[in-house]
Amino acid sequence: MIKEICAMLLVCLATWHQAAKATFYEEMKESPPKVEQQVRTHVVSNDEIAKKLLQEYKELVHELETSADSKDNQLKLIMAADKANGILNVYDDYLKDSDVDWVIENQKKLEGKLPSESPVYFGYSTSGIHVMAIRSSESGNQKYARLINDVRNDSNEAALLNTLLEEYNTAGFDVFVEDLTGSGEDPTITIQSVKMEDGSIKKVAAPMTSFSDGLKAFFMENSRVVEGKIKDKTWKMFLFDKHDPMEQIIFAHDNHYTFLENNNLELIELNERSRGSNEQSDY
Repeated sequence: MIKEICAMLLVCLATWHQAAKATFYEEMKESPPKVEQQVRTHVVSNDEIAKKLLQEYKELVHELETSADSKDNQLKLIMAADKANGILNVYDDYLKDSDVDWVIENQKKLEGKLPSESPVYFGYSTSGIHVMAIRSSESGNQKYARLINDVRNDSNEAALLNTLLEEYNTAGFDVFVEDLTGSGEDPTITIQSVKMEDGSIKKVAAPMTSFSDGLKAFFMENSRVVEGKIKDKTWKMFLFDKHDPMEQIIFAHDNHYTFLENNNLELIELNERSRGSNEQSDY
């Protein structure tokens, strides 16, 4: 009798164990345990950045050579000038001399096709920050409307900049910031209007820090960011008084400052004269 009871208990125990095991695996399938994953940021090296810029430049040159009459060529010319600026002024030491010479040779051919008063500016810092900006002007907003809209990827950008000038007496400087190192942090930058005087840089004007209710409402209606810190790979509108002298624009990051350029022929010639030097400068 005792043996029979023990056998029955063993059967019940085995059945319970199988059921519990099945339930356990079912739960694992339906709701796997939550594990907090550690975010590991890969910081891109200067060599990698240089190679990426060179590849992008080569692709743009090829597209310009094979589509001479394309309506998108003005944008491609600007993007090529932007890549060349980064290669020749910051990342040339990380590329072979033959590659750098090839960029110089090709960019000289493209320079004459660039808009003479382009409203699009660009610059690279030795700390790995890339900035592209659209500067409003009384003539450029209309003349280069398509280019402005294409760079910003927004069909309303040129009209918005024009409204700022005409109705609010405000000059817009729309800025895109990109951290090429992939640090995962939002870059902290400042924008200033400056001029060269007696061999040194003199501050001329800084962006506005307070805005009227009318301006705030205008930007809210147009989904534009004008307040707070700029975030990586996003646009932010910096505003200057319409009457402020906008001679040259610089951005500062990590104790470096860099001039934003809209035509880099002069910089290429400077680079050629200074080849062989290992020193890098943001001017």
